[in-house]
Amino acid sequence: MFMNKSKMIQTVLFSFGIMSLLAACTFSNDIANVDILTGEESVACINELPAEYVSADFAIDIDEPTEVIGMADYVFVAKINKILGTSYNNCRTVERDSGDMEIYDVFTNYQVTVIDNIKGNLKKNTPIEIAKEGGISKDKTCIELYDGDTLPKEGKYYILVGIAQPDGTLLISGPNSNILLNAQYKSDIVSDKGYKDYKKFYKYEKKYDIKHFSSKYEE
Repeated sequence: MFMNKSKMIQTVLFSFGIMSLLAACTFSNDIANVDILTGEESVACINELPAEYVSADFAIDIDEPTEVIGMADYVFVAKINKILGTSYNNCRTVERDSGDMEIYDVFTNYQVTVIDNIKGNLKKNTPIEIAKEGGISKDKTCIELYDGDTLPKEGKYYILVGIAQPDGTLLISGPNSNILLNAQYKSDIVSDKGYKDYKKFYKYEKKYDIKHFSSKYEE
């Protein structure tokens, strides 16, 4: 949940992986209240704007990969093909002592190609779409992210940690949900330390008793 330019950096309660159960954090292109920036506009802004960070409390230890993997529906290696745009969902106005404030949920939308599945079974070698929570503020003055988080960059290879939404879309959210690999080419992935580590972490994932959904991009 992000706020406009007048926001103060504040602590927000946020449970990584459980956002699919919270209406305020659910991504869907079908939500009526959606404003969109195009891919071209998004790329231009992302390359120029400073980042502003919001603190968050997480339900799990986000620095412990076995917990992050255990909460996820899918963990996979993918190439970021391109940024499709930025969307603003659930825009609403809240009353504060200092005056009304607009808040919203911002997502950066990507086209990616899955190279390898670590957890789950997504379609490989064909373009799919994901949404990353965080992105350009509505007033285009900054990039809004959780502390410790980054936006994936076009042309790079990442380990992505995905949560399937009720409508089958894939949400990537929070720190350590997109881990950059030291791979210039697809053939470099198998020798990357991060890739090898996450293959091991998956064997020891900590499982959570929560409701899971399936992606529309399942094999």
